[in-house]
Amino acid sequence: MNELSVEERALGEFLDASDRNNFLAMRSDAMRRALYATWARSDRLRLDDVVALKSPWRHEATMHLIGNEKLAIRDCGRSFVVAPTVPGSVVLSEDGTSQSMRQWRRIDKPTTLETRKALNALLQFGAHAENEEQRGKLKEMSVEELADWTIAQRAEPGKKKG
Repeated sequence: MNELSVEERALGEFLDASDRNNFLAMRSDAMRRALYATWARSDRLRLDDVVALKSPWRHEATMHLIGNEKLAIRDCGRSFVVAPTVPGSVVLSEDGTSQSMRQWRRIDKPTTLETRKALNALLQFGAHAENEEQRGKLKEMSVEELADWTIAQRAEPGKKKG
């Protein structure tokens, strides 16, 4: 029989909790760190779930995804797919700076981004964005959703490939 570790059981309880922020508030720092580390390695990790957390929990979880050298936390080394919620729309997500000038990433179709950039895009344009006008313009896509989108694109004859 495959028994779950304490961390894996806690992750299951956390993901099933109706109030995840309260669940985290009731845990010790050590338990939360173990939970975040397990979550960052889990195939159940969704960035939408991370950005839905309130501060300081979102910040703590984010450190386990993007890493923190001072705390000796390695990044999760994963990429995520984000896409416009409205097909054919274009979202310009901030993508760092170069020569003291902001850079922008054009997202007009499902786009694979490293964790830090995907989190940033969802914080700016996802379902939980602070700016009401920008909220809901991007969504995270699962591998299954990306596969369905790819199949649909190939099935449309004469459609320009993006």
